[in-house]
Amino acid sequence: MALFGRNNRQNTDTLILYGSKSGNAKKVAQLAQKYLMKNGHKTSFVNIKKYSPENLQRVQHLLVIISTHGEGDPPPAAKGFFKEVLSNNMSSLAHLKYSVCALGDSSYRLYCEAGRKMDNRLKELNAKPFYPRTECDVDFSASAVKWIKGSCQQLNGSCKINGNDIIENKALSKATYHARLVNKKVLSAGNTKKLCYHIELKTEHRDINFKPGDSIEILPENPTWLVEKILNITGIELGNCVNGNKNLSSKLLKELEITSISERTLRKYHEKVNNKILTSLLETPRELSAYLTCANVLDMLTDFNSTSFSISDLEDILPPVRYRQYSIASGQKNCTSVELTIKPVKYLYKDSWHEGAASNYLCHTLDIGTSISFRLFRNPDFYLPKVLSLPVIMIANGTGIAPFRAFLQQRETLGLIGKTWLLFGERCSYSDFYYKEEMVAFQQNGVLEKLNVAFSRDREQKVYVQDIIEEKSDELLNWLQDGAHIYVCGSLKMGKSVMKVLNAMLRGKKVEGISGVENLISLCRYHEDVY
Repeated sequence: MALFGRNNRQNTDTLILYGSKSGNAKKVAQLAQKYLMKNGHKTSFVNIKKYSPENLQRVQHLLVIISTHGEGDPPPAAKGFFKEVLSNNMSSLAHLKYSVCALGDSSYRLYCEAGRKMDNRLKELNAKPFYPRTECDVDFSASAVKWIKGSCQQLNGSCKINGNDIIENKALSKATYHARLVNKKVLSAGNTKKLCYHIELKTEHRDINFKPGDSIEILPENPTWLVEKILNITGIELGNCVNGNKNLSSKLLKELEITSISERTLRKYHEKVNNKILTSLLETPRELSAYLTCANVLDMLTDFNSTSFSISDLEDILPPVRYRQYSIASGQKNCTSVELTIKPVKYLYKDSWHEGAASNYLCHTLDIGTSISFRLFRNPDFYLPKVLSLPVIMIANGTGIAPFRAFLQQRETLGLIGKTWLLFGERCSYSDFYYKEEMVAFQQNGVLEKLNVAFSRDREQKVYVQDIIEEKSDELLNWLQDGAHIYVCGSLKMGKSVMKVLNAMLRGKKVEGISGVENLISLCRYHEDVY
């Protein structure tokens, strides 16, 4: 990457920077480059993690495509770039003209936050937007196409791009596959309240070609009981027709998002009902965040009731039901089989049970033999090292063990022995040691060299995976010195704790060339998939 190193003096007409985790931002960037080049622009196309912000001093036009993850964060590999751009050391960029395409998921409160931060910071540095920021939701194709076309027209004055042609381009579309549920079994032991399931899907498609580290996206059906309660509160009987040909119950069951609500949905509802209690909630960020974490559409209708709200209004404000992502828990030995590790989401809120749509759909609603549709969600930043001889440290809690089961199966298939270390945490060793027999077998045949577990409820003083990291710090540093890659999968809270402990450990006892997790990320040796 010498072309984009810190000492490079080459001028660039149009620079395209992308920051991606799943590859969507990269797809948009590639398509933007293709059509800009068609229109005579000299373009450079770079992963944001490999680019130094100081080189923006030599760029005339900049296109940034950036996705948002976690709590409004940029992709892990883009954090170094963001840190530099947001620092006080950045010089004015008054010469620069730019446009931002932000990818996100509107079900999250900090929707497209990484793109918003980049846009605002570039303005603070006196750069001028030549085309306004475009925010793209989960189904991003149409919005991304509009941004590409608009940006190109602004740069050119006229543009040869046909928007419809781009929409049809397979580069921005995801193939939909079909599979049958062939097996589901409870992984948890004993009378535990938090069951975990192993799900196996079979498909006739032979072109899926997933890799360990990838996920699948499943489009669920909503709980029937929730649909019935929403219909009841709106005064509509099950089966009544709406808009001439589709009944509302069918739409609530299969097409509209009802098990969760976003801030966007809540604000749309507020425009319809103008409820004073809802007005107050929307003006109180902490309480709003807590409400959005737990509430569903039934809560919204009950808590902020209004006689002026109609059924047609309900259809207007609810977004399409979202695909849900699950890490693939099986290796590539048989690509027609996709296995998952799932905990059904069920919790008590305001004295009523609430359920996650897809987790309960897969674990409880679907019968063996039933067909479902899914899409492949590639996660290239979470793949095993290309150099197979490098050590691998896997840190997981709960269902985060899924991709690591796939890693170990893959290494076993390849005949790789040792240089693997799994640190796994859950509540109780008796009930929650998922895939225990398999992990022990991997140890016995040498595929898994080291296994450490932390069960937080097994003793009075709670122990978590981050505590194991502290306890085994010297050995872990030795593995890093030997070139180990670290993979973290599981809860967002666990991921933050692990990063904090690793940073403290690396600051105290430096590995050559590494003073913290940020260095590991820049070297593509720290891989995170948290949720």
